Amino acid sequence: AAVPAEVVARIRSARNVLTVCHENPEADALGSALAVALAVEHLGGRATPVCADEVPQVYAFMPHIGRFLSRALQCQFAERSAYRTSGNRTVTAAPFPTPALST
Repeated sequence: AAVPAEVVARIRSARNVLTVCHENPEADALGSALAVALAVEHLGGRATPVCADEVPQVYAFMPHIGRFLSRALQCQFAERSAYRTSGNRTVTAAPFPTPALST
């Protein structure tokens, strides 16, 4: 399935993005979050991949895997857009208010 034009437009115009993985992530969730983050950066934006849990050591071989922040870290992000990926489903985008991630 093609990515909806609105999602493409939001990714192209994103300046500050938080990509989020679900709990107990597997390789496709981690790879999807990294891919969106890298695409945003390639287009001139800033991106931070975040995972609900620590990234499992089994995925340490993945390029850029060390970039993930986890909820164990205290982070604050200003005016972001969230891009959610899930397996082979279409990327979705939504406004993301200023959050504070906590333990």
